[in-house]
This record gives sequence, structure tokens and C-alpha cells, in this order.
Amino acid sequence: MKMGAFIFAVVLCAGGLVFGWLLGGAFALVQSRGSDPQATLFIGYLGAAVALTAALIAIWGVYSQRVLTRRQTTIQHIAALRADSSIQATVQKFIELSRGNQNLAKWADEENIGKEETLAIIAVLNDYELIAVGIQQGIYEYDLVKCFSKSTIIRFWSAAHPFVIALRNRTKVPTIWQEFEKLNGWVSGKQSPFKALWWVGIR
Repeated sequence: MKMGAFIFAVVLCAGGLVFGWLLGGAFALVQSRGSDPQATLFIGYLGAAVALTAALIAIWGVYSQRVLTRRQTTIQHIAALRADSSIQATVQKFIELSRGNQNLAKWADEENIGKEETLAIIAVLNDYELIAVGIQQGIYEYDLVKCFSKSTIIRFWSAAHPFVIALRNRTKVPTIWQEFEKLNGWVSGKQSPFKALWWVGIR
């Protein structure tokens, strides 16, 4: 999604229309040598146009600041995950479990609850579920997450999917880690994020 570019284009077009209108009005007024009432009316329009332009600039400034903050938060979160040795150890355990296309479904069995392997799988799923929710709430930048972690998201979801399905079936809760599932669909191109995220850019 390029919401920033879209909003910038809207602001630019609105500004162009305002200034075009001002120039056209000024030219018409000079050409017609308008009366005092006409001049007064035009000055009123001029003031309104200037106020509108200032409002558009202010809106763009607020939006730009929010985008910058969201990007900084995303980078900080990704950096923190990669710097945390305990998280990296959990991720490494997950990778080892999924190596060689092993089916992780067995770790969703009730008898494996609390085991190190099951906890590692759940921890990784929860990390990406949190990122997915953060994106939907406008806390993290989707494009940055996709740029940094696209292949990891696809690979981890593919490996964990049998575990998720098995746990959903066992617990009868079909919504477990559904936000991570959506995130995988977006970055893999299977689903469009526009419907879920179009409003994030203007929050």
C-alpha cells in the first residue's frame, strides 16, 4: 500500500487547485477592473483559500509525523527481537523443530502441553501475532515489516500451520493466531491488505 503517496497527491492537487483559483480570480479581477464589492468578495475568498491551504499543510504535517513514528517503532521492535538472546534461542528451537519439513502437529497434543518444544512454537506464533495486531492498529508499519521479514513470515507460518490447525481442532477455537495467518496471506500475495489496512494511514 502506498497510502502516503496517495495522501500527498491529494494535498498537492488540492493546493494546486487553490492557487490556480487564486491566480485565475486575481487575473479576472484585474481584467474587469472590478468594483469595490467585487474586490471585497475576492479578498474574502482569498482569505478562505489561504486558510484551506494552511489546513492542508497542517494535516500533511501530522500525517508525516505519524508515519515517521510508526516506522521508528517498527524498526525498534524488529531490532529488539533480534538483539534479545532468549527470543533468538526460542526462534532457533523453532527452526530446529521444523527442519526437514517435520510436521509440528504432534506438539499440539494435550500430552505435550508445557514441553519445551511446544512452548517454543507458541512463543514464535505469539510474536508474529503481536506484530500482525500492531500493524492493524497502526503501531507498526506494514511495508517495513514486509521488507524485513517477508520470507521469514512465509516460512514460519508454513512450518507452524499444521500445529495451528491441530490446536484449533483440539480446542475448538478457530480464531487462534488468525491475525498471523492474515499477515502471511498479505506478504505472500494471497490476500490484499488494503481492505484491512486502508484506514491505518489516516488514523
